[in-house]
Amino acid sequence: MAKHKNKILFQSELPSDTPEEKKGSLIVMEGEQPSMLDIDVDSYFGYWRASKDRLTYLLSNRNIDEIYIRINSPGGNLKECIDMYNYIGRLKEEKGCFVTTDFVGSSASAATIFGMIGDHIKAANNIGLLIHFARMFAVGTAEEVEKQLTEMKMYNSKMAMVYAKRSGTSLDIIKDLMQEDTTKSVEFMLGLGLLDEIYEPDPALRNAA
Repeated sequence: MAKHKNKILFQSELPSDTPEEKKGSLIVMEGEQPSMLDIDVDSYFGYWRASKDRLTYLLSNRNIDEIYIRINSPGGNLKECIDMYNYIGRLKEEKGCFVTTDFVGSSASAATIFGMIGDHIKAANNIGLLIHFARMFAVGTAEEVEKQLTEMKMYNSKMAMVYAKRSGTSLDIIKDLMQEDTTKSVEFMLGLGLLDEIYEPDPALRNAA
């Protein structure tokens, strides 16, 4: 497993006027070997933080055997997140790398979609996860807003398919959960099939178990 301690390849820098509630970072670093990469997403998806363009620039020309992704994110730009999900999926196919996604902090919305790209998905036992339908702010004529609404409904269906495929659960059950828009325990998500492992984050407690 890649360790979170080696050479930093990239760390996002936020503008000085970034609101406190929107601060965060994307960090990419080498693991125990150059072919092992750690990615920390501790921010919203999109814009100057976690983005597909940044990942492409950093990863496209590297030999990669393993990617370990830590996620602590409230979500963000859904399209950007899907682009990142698809890009990591393409790396898995082209390079044959194994991907672990680790929800180290409570995460929601688009962040949980990105987490589904893992071959092995794990989460700390003291957090919650939220899946829900997309939200949007619509501006324009009635026809333009209607077009945006149609697009959002399409993305909602695509999101539900990602969760359903990963969990083996029916689309109807997944859509009902997304409609609830309620944070669920990791035990619930494990039972649903959206997680493979729950772990104790405190080494002292873990070793005492």
